[in-house]
Amino acid sequence: MANLSTGTAYYAWFTLYLYDFWVLCISSSFAWGCSTWNILVPFFKSHVGRRHLDVGVGTGYFPARAGDTMEALTLVDLNPSCLSMASRRIPQPKNGTKTFVADALEPRMLPSSLPPSLKSYDSISLMYLIHTLPGPPGYKLQVFRNAKPYLKEKGVVFGATVLGKDVYHNLFAMLLMWVYNRLGIFDNFGDSKEEVMKALKSEFEEVRVEVIGCVLLFVASQPRETSKQE
Repeated sequence: MANLSTGTAYYAWFTLYLYDFWVLCISSSFAWGCSTWNILVPFFKSHVGRRHLDVGVGTGYFPARAGDTMEALTLVDLNPSCLSMASRRIPQPKNGTKTFVADALEPRMLPSSLPPSLKSYDSISLMYLIHTLPGPPGYKLQVFRNAKPYLKEKGVVFGATVLGKDVYHNLFAMLLMWVYNRLGIFDNFGDSKEEVMKALKSEFEEVRVEVIGCVLLFVASQPRETSKQE
Protein backbone atom coordinates (compact mmCIF):
# COMPACT_ATOMS: atom_id res chain seq x y z
CA MET A 1 0.00 0.00 0.00
CA ALA A 2 2.64 2.47 -1.03
CA ASN A 3 1.91 5.61 -3.05
CA LEU A 4 -0.49 4.63 -5.84
CA SER A 5 1.60 6.29 -8.53
CA THR A 6 4.84 4.47 -7.58
CA GLY A 7 4.95 1.43 -5.33
CA THR A 8 1.41 0.28 -5.94
CA ALA A 9 1.92 0.51 -9.69
CA TYR A 10 4.69 -2.10 -9.40
CA TYR A 11 2.55 -4.31 -7.21
CA ALA A 12 -0.19 -4.31 -9.87
CA TRP A 13 1.85 -6.89 -11.79
CA PHE A 14 4.61 -7.85 -9.36
CA THR A 15 2.16 -9.06 -6.72
CA LEU A 16 0.13 -11.18 -9.09
CA TYR A 17 2.97 -13.10 -10.68
CA LEU A 18 6.06 -13.04 -8.49
CA TYR A 19 5.15 -11.97 -4.97
CA ASP A 20 4.94 -15.33 -3.21
CA PHE A 21 8.13 -16.68 -4.76
CA TRP A 22 10.30 -13.57 -4.77
CA VAL A 23 9.13 -11.70 -1.65
CA LEU A 24 8.02 -14.48 0.68
CA CYS A 25 10.49 -17.19 -0.35
CA ILE A 26 13.68 -15.63 -1.71
CA SER A 27 13.74 -12.17 -0.13
CA SER A 28 12.42 -13.13 3.30
CA SER A 29 14.89 -15.93 3.80
CA PHE A 30 18.02 -14.71 2.04
CA ALA A 31 17.81 -10.91 2.28
CA TRP A 32 15.75 -10.19 5.39
CA GLY A 33 16.80 -13.29 7.33
CA CYS A 34 13.28 -14.19 8.44
CA SER A 35 11.79 -17.38 6.99
CA THR A 36 8.19 -17.07 5.87
CA TRP A 37 7.34 -20.72 6.48
CA ASN A 38 9.25 -21.25 9.73
CA ILE A 39 8.64 -17.87 11.36
CA LEU A 40 6.04 -15.64 9.70
CA VAL A 41 3.32 -18.23 9.05
CA PRO A 42 3.41 -19.66 12.62
CA PHE A 43 3.49 -16.07 13.94
CA PHE A 44 0.39 -15.20 11.94
CA LYS A 45 -1.49 -18.35 12.90
CA SER A 46 -0.73 -17.88 16.60
CA HIS A 47 -2.34 -14.42 16.70
CA VAL A 48 -5.19 -14.45 14.18
CA GLY A 49 -8.67 -14.35 15.74
CA ARG A 50 -12.19 -15.36 14.77
CA ARG A 51 -13.06 -11.95 13.32
CA HIS A 52 -9.97 -10.76 11.47
CA LEU A 53 -9.02 -7.60 9.57
CA ASP A 54 -6.03 -7.91 7.22
CA VAL A 55 -4.57 -4.57 6.12
CA GLY A 56 -2.21 -4.60 3.12
CA VAL A 57 -3.15 -8.02 1.83
CA GLY A 58 -0.47 -8.72 -0.79
CA THR A 59 -1.64 -11.96 -2.38
CA GLY A 60 -3.53 -13.15 0.70
CA TYR A 61 -0.76 -15.61 1.50
CA PHE A 62 -1.01 -15.38 5.29
CA PRO A 63 -4.82 -15.49 5.75
CA ALA A 64 -4.88 -18.40 3.28
CA ARG A 65 -2.79 -20.38 5.77
CA ALA A 66 -4.75 -19.50 8.89
CA GLY A 67 -6.72 -22.73 8.83
CA ASP A 68 -10.26 -22.68 10.19
CA THR A 69 -9.54 -20.14 12.94
CA MET A 70 -11.23 -17.26 11.14
CA GLU A 71 -15.02 -17.08 11.07
CA ALA A 72 -15.17 -13.69 9.33
CA LEU A 73 -12.49 -11.90 7.31
CA THR A 74 -12.14 -8.34 6.04
CA LEU A 75 -9.42 -7.40 3.55
CA VAL A 76 -8.23 -3.81 3.08
CA ASP A 77 -5.74 -2.67 0.44
CA LEU A 78 -5.08 0.33 -1.78
CA ASN A 79 -4.66 -1.99 -4.77
CA PRO A 80 -7.83 -3.61 -6.21
CA SER A 81 -5.72 -6.26 -7.98
CA CYS A 82 -4.34 -7.48 -4.66
CA LEU A 83 -7.82 -7.62 -3.15
CA SER A 84 -9.15 -9.59 -6.11
CA MET A 85 -6.35 -12.16 -6.01
CA ALA A 86 -6.44 -12.50 -2.23
CA SER A 87 -10.19 -12.98 -2.03
CA ARG A 88 -10.00 -15.74 -4.65
CA ARG A 89 -7.22 -17.73 -3.00
CA ILE A 90 -8.31 -17.52 0.67
CA PRO A 91 -10.76 -20.25 1.73
CA GLN A 92 -14.06 -18.62 2.62
CA PRO A 93 -14.67 -18.34 6.38
CA LYS A 94 -18.07 -19.33 7.76
CA ASN A 95 -19.30 -15.72 7.72
CA GLY A 96 -17.62 -14.75 4.47
CA THR A 97 -14.97 -12.30 3.28
CA LYS A 98 -15.42 -8.58 2.70
CA THR A 99 -13.00 -6.43 0.68
CA PHE A 100 -12.47 -2.67 0.72
CA VAL A 101 -10.18 -0.44 -1.32
CA ALA A 102 -8.74 1.99 1.22
CA ASP A 103 -5.56 3.73 2.30
CA ALA A 104 -4.15 2.59 5.65
CA LEU A 105 -2.85 6.11 6.21
CA GLU A 106 -6.36 7.56 6.13
CA PRO A 107 -8.20 7.70 9.49
CA ARG A 108 -11.24 5.81 8.21
CA MET A 109 -10.24 2.52 6.61
CA LEU A 110 -13.76 1.04 6.62
CA PRO A 111 -16.96 2.71 5.35
CA SER A 112 -18.84 4.68 7.99
CA SER A 113 -22.05 3.08 6.68
CA LEU A 114 -21.06 -0.32 8.08
CA PRO A 115 -22.82 -1.18 11.36
CA PRO A 116 -20.54 -1.20 14.44
CA SER A 117 -20.85 -4.98 14.75
CA LEU A 118 -19.11 -5.36 11.38
CA LYS A 119 -16.30 -2.97 12.30
CA SER A 120 -15.05 -4.75 15.41
CA TYR A 121 -12.29 -7.35 15.20
CA ASP A 122 -10.50 -9.86 17.40
CA SER A 123 -7.30 -9.36 15.43
CA ILE A 124 -5.81 -6.95 12.92
CA SER A 125 -2.71 -7.85 10.89
CA LEU A 126 -0.19 -5.57 9.17
CA MET A 127 2.08 -8.12 7.53
CA TYR A 128 4.93 -6.65 5.46
CA LEU A 129 2.98 -3.40 5.12
CA ILE A 130 4.76 -0.65 7.04
CA HIS A 131 8.00 -0.72 5.06
CA THR A 132 5.96 -0.04 1.88
CA LEU A 133 4.11 2.98 3.27
CA PRO A 134 5.36 6.38 2.11
CA GLY A 135 6.82 9.01 4.39
CA PRO A 136 8.98 9.20 7.52
CA PRO A 137 8.18 7.01 10.55
CA GLY A 138 6.35 9.80 12.36
CA TYR A 139 3.88 9.96 9.48
CA LYS A 140 3.49 6.37 8.34
CA LEU A 141 3.20 4.89 11.84
CA GLN A 142 -0.13 6.62 12.30
CA VAL A 143 -1.38 3.38 10.74
CA PHE A 144 -1.56 2.01 14.30
CA ARG A 145 -3.84 4.85 15.36
CA ASN A 146 -5.99 4.30 12.28
CA ALA A 147 -6.36 0.57 12.92
CA LYS A 148 -7.02 0.83 16.66
CA PRO A 149 -10.71 1.90 16.50
CA TYR A 150 -11.57 -1.37 14.77
CA LEU A 151 -10.04 -3.55 17.48
CA LYS A 152 -12.09 -5.18 20.21
CA GLU A 153 -11.14 -4.37 23.79
CA LYS A 154 -9.35 -7.70 24.17
CA GLY A 155 -8.15 -7.87 20.57
CA VAL A 156 -4.63 -7.83 19.20
CA VAL A 157 -2.79 -5.94 16.45
CA PHE A 158 0.20 -7.76 15.01
CA GLY A 159 2.49 -7.70 12.02
CA ALA A 160 5.96 -7.75 10.53
CA THR A 161 8.02 -5.08 8.80
CA VAL A 162 11.48 -4.83 7.27
CA LEU A 163 13.60 -2.33 9.19
CA GLY A 164 15.93 0.02 7.38
CA LYS A 165 17.87 1.35 10.36
CA ASP A 166 19.91 -0.02 13.27
CA VAL A 167 19.86 -3.64 12.05
CA TYR A 168 22.35 -5.70 10.06
CA HIS A 169 21.72 -5.92 6.30
CA ASN A 170 23.69 -8.39 4.22
CA LEU A 171 24.78 -7.47 0.69
CA PHE A 172 21.60 -8.89 -0.86
CA ALA A 173 19.47 -6.93 1.61
CA MET A 174 21.39 -3.71 0.98
CA LEU A 175 20.92 -4.10 -2.77
CA LEU A 176 17.19 -4.75 -2.47
CA MET A 177 16.78 -1.88 -0.01
CA TRP A 178 18.48 0.54 -2.38
CA VAL A 179 16.51 -0.60 -5.43
CA TYR A 180 13.13 -0.77 -3.68
CA ASN A 181 13.52 2.61 -1.98
CA ARG A 182 14.69 4.22 -5.21
CA LEU A 183 11.68 2.83 -7.11
CA GLY A 184 9.25 3.78 -4.34
CA ILE A 185 8.26 0.19 -3.56
CA PHE A 186 9.78 0.61 -0.08
CA ASP A 187 10.18 3.77 1.98
CA ASN A 188 11.95 2.43 5.06
CA PHE A 189 15.48 3.81 5.33
CA GLY A 190 14.41 5.65 8.50
CA ASP A 191 12.38 2.81 10.04
CA SER A 192 13.86 1.50 13.31
CA LYS A 193 12.76 -0.75 16.14
CA GLU A 194 12.65 2.24 18.49
CA GLU A 195 10.39 4.26 16.19
CA VAL A 196 7.92 1.40 15.79
CA MET A 197 7.87 0.67 19.52
CA LYS A 198 7.31 4.35 20.33
CA ALA A 199 4.33 4.53 17.98
CA LEU A 200 2.85 1.28 19.30
CA LYS A 201 3.22 2.30 22.94
CA SER A 202 1.45 5.57 22.28
CA GLU A 203 -1.63 3.61 21.17
CA PHE A 204 -1.48 0.37 23.21
CA GLU A 205 -0.74 -0.55 26.81
CA GLU A 206 0.83 -3.91 26.02
CA VAL A 207 3.51 -4.12 23.32
CA ARG A 208 5.86 -6.98 22.44
CA VAL A 209 8.47 -6.88 19.68
CA GLU A 210 11.19 -9.17 18.38
CA VAL A 211 13.77 -8.60 15.66
CA ILE A 212 14.67 -11.58 13.49
CA GLY A 213 17.25 -10.76 10.84
CA CYS A 214 16.18 -7.29 9.79
CA VAL A 215 12.46 -7.97 10.29
CA LEU A 216 10.57 -6.62 13.28
CA LEU A 217 7.69 -8.74 14.57
CA PHE A 218 5.25 -6.84 16.77
CA VAL A 219 2.18 -7.65 18.85
CA ALA A 220 0.09 -4.99 20.58
CA SER A 221 -3.01 -5.20 22.77
CA GLN A 222 -5.01 -3.25 25.35
CA PRO A 223 -5.72 -0.16 23.23
CA ARG A 224 -5.37 3.15 25.00
CA GLU A 225 -8.50 5.28 25.15
CA THR A 226 -8.86 7.98 22.52
CA SER A 227 -11.73 10.07 21.24
CA LYS A 228 -14.42 7.90 19.72
CA GLN A 229 -14.21 7.43 15.97
CA GLU A 230 -17.01 9.05 14.03
